[in-house]
Order: sequence, then structure tokens, then C-alpha cells
Amino acid sequence: MTFFRLICNLFLISIVFTACDDKMVTKEYIKNLKHLKIDSISLESPYKNIQKKIILALKNENLKINENSIYIIKVDYTDYKKICNNPMTSAYDATFDGFIRLTLFKKGTRIYMCQKEFRGKLDVDDFEKLLSQMKNELNF
Repeated sequence: MTFFRLICNLFLISIVFTACDDKMVTKEYIKNLKHLKIDSISLESPYKNIQKKIILALKNENLKINENSIYIIKVDYTDYKKICNNPMTSAYDATFDGFIRLTLFKKGTRIYMCQKEFRGKLDVDDFEKLLSQMKNELNF
């Protein structure tokens, strides 16, 4: 009976720690947006502490930054540790530390959004995954 309980506990722990990693949420606001011709992107991010990471991720994904582009990526970022003071959320190891969202606009019209939660320190890789997902879904 003890061995069975140990196996069940290990199984449940593995589900908790692997089931939600790198899960992304995406939404197309305008349907059938395939094969967009995006030569450059303008970046709107009020978060100075992560702006260098976003710019590096854009460059790594071969996306040129141009302030006059008709395409704009707006960045939303929340660090739960900075805004949530509930001791229950910080005591539970399986919670995420925050989320990032990239929203793509064309001439002021929102056309696409993707977001993901993250654990630990937000890294360039997190932005690259979102940008890669966006490029794959919109075929640009």
C-alpha cells in the first residue's frame, strides 16, 4: 500500500509541474489573416526594465524595428510577486510568477494577441517563443 501511495504522489506531482509549462493563449481578432507582409514592427512598451529583452527577441526573430511601421506590437507584463501580497499565493510553489502578452496592431486595429505565464526570471527566450508562435500562426 505504501508503494502505491508513493507512485500516486509522484504522478500527481509530475502533472502539477509539467502540465502548464509553456502554455500559450492566442487569439485572432480578424479571421483569415494569413501570409501578412510584415517588413518592420513598431514597439510600444512602457516597461523599461524588460525593453532590452523585447528588442533582442525581435532581432533574434528577424523582425526589424521601425517607429513608422503600420504594424505595432504592444507589450503587457505583470509580475505577480510585485502586485500580489497574498501569502497563500507565494507559499504554493506551482504558481506562476507573472505573464507577458504581445498584441499586434495594424494601422491601429488590433489583429492578434498571444500571451503566456512564466516562472522565475523573465528572459529573452520567453519573448522569442511568443514571437515565434505569432509568426507561425500568421505566416509571416
